[in-house]
Amino acid sequence: MAVRWRTRTAGLLMVAGALLGLTGCGSSSPLPVFDQEQTANDIFLSTSDNHDHELEIESGSSRFLGTDSRGIDYYTYLTRDEAGEGVCLVVVADGAEDWTSGCGSLPVTVGVPEAGVDSATLGNFRDVEQSGEMVGDYVAVEGPEY
Repeated sequence: MAVRWRTRTAGLLMVAGALLGLTGCGSSSPLPVFDQEQTANDIFLSTSDNHDHELEIESGSSRFLGTDSRGIDYYTYLTRDEAGEGVCLVVVADGAEDWTSGCGSLPVTVGVPEAGVDSATLGNFRDVEQSGEMVGDYVAVEGPEY
């Protein structure tokens, strides 16, 4: 599974909701969270802020997944790349100026050691017990403080 890593400044995190629109995704989405309508709280990145030309962020697909016990936020969005459709996990450390993401097919795992996150894995964990801390139904986080 190919994973792409990106880091951007926190300034990219604050964008107007109108830039992405409020459309939902079809029922064939990789996670049920994409079947819900996007809210203003879900928006973390504008498609105009995507400078990685290999990825095309699906308009209206970003979703807020939750905040862990240490204040780290987790988002997801759909993307199209050279291989077809994919899903991305975004990890935003509270107060950090950078965010990190990994993209690919599910499950997607991102590590942010400087934030104490050995691994954050995006998948459909609603009925599967995981070690570490669960953030909502879709992110399993492991690290020294989880």
